[in-house]
Amino acid sequence: MKCVISLGTRCFTHEYLKLFNFRKFSSPFDSLNLSSVNDIIYLLENKINKTELVYTQDDKRYESYNRKPPNGWGYRTIHTKMDNSFFDPNDYVKTSYATCTFPHHNLKDINVVEHFNKCFNRLDIIKKKK
Repeated sequence: MKCVISLGTRCFTHEYLKLFNFRKFSSPFDSLNLSSVNDIIYLLENKINKTELVYTQDDKRYESYNRKPPNGWGYRTIHTKMDNSFFDPNDYVKTSYATCTFPHHNLKDINVVEHFNKCFNRLDIIKKKK
């Protein structure tokens, strides 16, 4: 059996997989903003390490951006190892919020963390079964 997972920028890839009936399960890369293959490799090797994350709801600088939809995009999780290539030193807050690795995921929420753990475990099972 072949397996197709989304490895793209933001939610476009997994949405297209779903549209064409190729998406059968969630992957840890759904909706992520990954700028390079190195980001994917890094997550596969290290998974998600809490010490490498910045939560926008914990930083007053992001207050004006953290509004819930429909007037805002909600909380974001910034990955300090992967998002540095996007940082504009003149406007760190705006660029880090807009280009963060986890744009639709609040990794401070235990349900979101459990979802990612389940997704990574699923990939481990697929890998073992080849």
